[in-house]
Amino acid sequence: MSTALIFGALTALAWGTGSLLSARSSRTIGPLVTVAWVVLVGLSLAIPIAAFAGWPQDLEASTVGWLFLAGLTNVLGFGFVYAAFTRGSVGVVTAIVSTEGALAACIAIAAGERPSNLTIAALFVVAAGAALVSATPSAGTDEAGSSRWPVVLLAFAAAALFSVTLFASGQASDAVPAAWVALPARVVGVVLLLGALPFGLRPGRPGGRMKFAAAAGVTEVVGLMLFAVGARDSIAITSVAASQFGAVAAIGAFFLYKERLVRRQILGIALIAVGVALVVGAG
Repeated sequence: MSTALIFGALTALAWGTGSLLSARSSRTIGPLVTVAWVVLVGLSLAIPIAAFAGWPQDLEASTVGWLFLAGLTNVLGFGFVYAAFTRGSVGVVTAIVSTEGALAACIAIAAGERPSNLTIAALFVVAAGAALVSATPSAGTDEAGSSRWPVVLLAFAAAALFSVTLFASGQASDAVPAAWVALPARVVGVVLLLGALPFGLRPGRPGGRMKFAAAAGVTEVVGLMLFAVGARDSIAITSVAASQFGAVAAIGAFFLYKERLVRRQILGIALIAVGVALVVGAG
């Protein structure tokens, strides 16, 4: 099994766990405060790891640009997905957001990467699964009718932003240690946080209510570092393999939060998993 597949699967596990934690946090302390704590904790973790890895040699302006783009889109994506968590079920939101891998693979293909035909077929299967999940309200929720679409739009916006994060991170991963890929989003996030303080944003004091956001901050850093390692082998394959995090989160939400999915949503999540299996077959 290729490096891209292995580290893509590990990324999915980290991000699936992070989604469960950030969903709990967003519903407890709000999406903006959750973003603040995710980036603060992530920065405190990313700085010493990056320092241990050492300063990148021959750091070019283009690499700095990719890192900045990855950081900016990552933080903005956090805002959209955490807002979606406050209004929709974890299973639906993460299933839609998990299409980020397919979207990143599309960007990689457009940029010249040539994966196998099975990988390309997987993109269509993942897209079909996401369509089924997003078009169906969850059982036992108020996601019926027009009230469901703000959640869907927020989740798709997050997926689009995260796809750019994945592609930009992959572009920078060959030039910098994997530890450095996780650093820009946290730096950008803290800068944005400082800029928002005069407008009333208050992260609050550390305490029990912040523990889920803090833990999510750790899993996000770990996941992005794992992705960077896999992306050195293939951005497209690592991205699609990482799409499994939606299924990980949906299963976790069933056991932890008692969220139920209707049959068409289960079928959609299964299609996303089949898409990933196609990539495994191609590897």
